[in-house]
Amino acid sequence: MADVDIVRDLIGGETQLRSWKELFDAGQLSVEVEVFPISQVKQAVEKGRAGHTRGKIVLNLRQ
Repeated sequence: MADVDIVRDLIGGETQLRSWKELFDAGQLSVEVEVFPISQVKQAVEKGRAGHTRGKIVLNLRQ
């Protein structure tokens, strides 16, 4: 893990982040991201507000 720079988070701290990284590297933790083009910002915000998301919503500014 020496090649990874982990910035401390307000929740959990560096130790927790390193534990999550180990789980991710072992394939025991996955990250769910839903990408919306910037033209669909309204739909992305509505989906987030409605609580129908798993993981994070990302807006792609290049589309």
